[in-house]
Amino acid sequence: MALLSGCIYVRPKGVMQIIEPCRSYDAKIKLNKKTSYLVGIDQSTSCTGIFLLDKTATFWILIDFKRDDPNKELFFRDLEGFLRELLDGVRVTLVVHEEPIPSTIAPTAHAVLSDLRGRLRSWIARNPAMENAELHSIYPQTWKSRVLDKAELAGRGLKPKSVFNSKFKMATELCRIYPFFDSYRCRRFSTDFDAFDALGILMGYLKYSHNEKGQRKICGTIEKRHKTIVGYAYVDKNSLSFPGTVDEKLGILRYSLIPAVLSFNAEYSVAQNIKMASSNWNFVVTVLPDKYLQPLMWQFDFKEDKGKVMVLFIFKKSYLRMYNSVEAICELFPMHEEV
Repeated sequence: MALLSGCIYVRPKGVMQIIEPCRSYDAKIKLNKKTSYLVGIDQSTSCTGIFLLDKTATFWILIDFKRDDPNKELFFRDLEGFLRELLDGVRVTLVVHEEPIPSTIAPTAHAVLSDLRGRLRSWIARNPAMENAELHSIYPQTWKSRVLDKAELAGRGLKPKSVFNSKFKMATELCRIYPFFDSYRCRRFSTDFDAFDALGILMGYLKYSHNEKGQRKICGTIEKRHKTIVGYAYVDKNSLSFPGTVDEKLGILRYSLIPAVLSFNAEYSVAQNIKMASSNWNFVVTVLPDKYLQPLMWQFDFKEDKGKVMVLFIFKKSYLRMYNSVEAICELFPMHEEV
């Protein structure tokens, strides 16, 4: 069995509805089916926090889903069933959950949360509302450092590390940014403030995944075990366009290989961008800044042309295998490598 509490804020109208603690099956939360949603999840075996935000930033929803039975499997069943009912008939475009702390730091917590992460991803794959959503994860310290400004905290006499390590303090700081949630913070029944962590996870990821121009960029955790195929295309700047450049390079394969067009992440190296891209997407296209061009000029023996720009086509190799396209991609891109 599980208990639920939460709140729904309708931003333009300034209307707040508090969902008092109740059995999860008694909660009647009806989402607007005319819009799509982004979802943040703070997974836990004791209380899972959920935050939903629609694409117009009109509906802001916090949910604490608390375990109320020693049987962990019943809690998991109820949580999956609740998510299925809540999202019935709704389209979800993005789901972000917290990446478990590395096993080298907290082995027991890592094992428990990794198991729950696997279950969560399985539920998402089985849920029609989320089956086509982008699924990403973010480490706790990463999202916390994006939603809160360390310098601003220090300016108020607060130690960032102390704030980051306290769920109460994090919830308090989040309510400074989103003050309409403060009334729920004062009434919530979860001592872990899980719904507020879910809020921070999604909003932190959105800041982490976009550059200063508001463009999506390569980001996320890096999984080192998979293989990546990178095709390099040196194209005229005047003809560069998306999806035009992609369609021209892929030819007939453009009907099956669908890319995410993302900005290069200047916080990381070229190698890290490549592995990060293929760890979190099946196929990414990005423009390489000119300052990183020199090593490729040596590797593939070409000269710099100020009228051209290097475009990287980054494929997860297993994705190409699904479409029997590994050899075709290697033929389409004379400059390519496997990493």
